Amino acid sequence: MSFLFCSYLRAKIEVSEARLAHITARHPDLLPDNREQLEKTIREPELVRTSGRMIMAKILYRWFDDLLGGKYIAAVVMCETGEPARNWLMTAYITRSIPKGGFEWKKS
Repeated sequence: MSFLFCSYLRAKIEVSEARLAHITARHPDLLPDNREQLEKTIREPELVRTSGRMIMAKILYRWFDDLLGGKYIAAVVMCETGEPARNWLMTAYITRSIPKGGFEWKKS
């Protein structure tokens, strides 16, 4: 297991081997070849939305010009409150667009 510090959340994000295996199996266009871009998305997102499906999930987005002709990576991070608080990568995927509205934060 590893941890990445997210500048937006100002917290460490837990990245487990099980979650990376899930992403590799479900989204082979993302992993294993684009791990650096995934990590950059978690560390320095450009857009953040609250998930419409899971109240405790944040979706972190970052655009990459060199990813499949220009695409976003979306990283879904669960933000559990309590003692201790836990933030962990649930899944990630490549997308060409982002749903409109509902942004919690946008890099200026």
